[in-house]
Amino acid sequence: DGSWFQLRDGRTVALAHRPTLARLLAALAADGSPRSVHDLLAAGWPGEQPIATSGTLRVYTTVARLRRLGLEGALLGDVNGYQLDAEILD
Repeated sequence: DGSWFQLRDGRTVALAHRPTLARLLAALAADGSPRSVHDLLAAGWPGEQPIATSGTLRVYTTVARLRRLGLEGALLGDVNGYQLDAEILD
């Protein structure tokens, strides 16, 4: 459900108190395939229709937060969108 993840060193990062981060993580972990910015926006902020580029900026900022929390190198981005490195998914 995205409410937590475990780092390689065994530490657990709780996201239950950060529901938007948890929803994005759950979306990324759901099937392992790349998720577009539009898909992640819908997952992180369900029912919202942000104006202009504000939705894109929300996703970029939230991905950066997940990386800072420990997913740097495991949260990959390219022209197809974002995805978690398949080697870390259990």
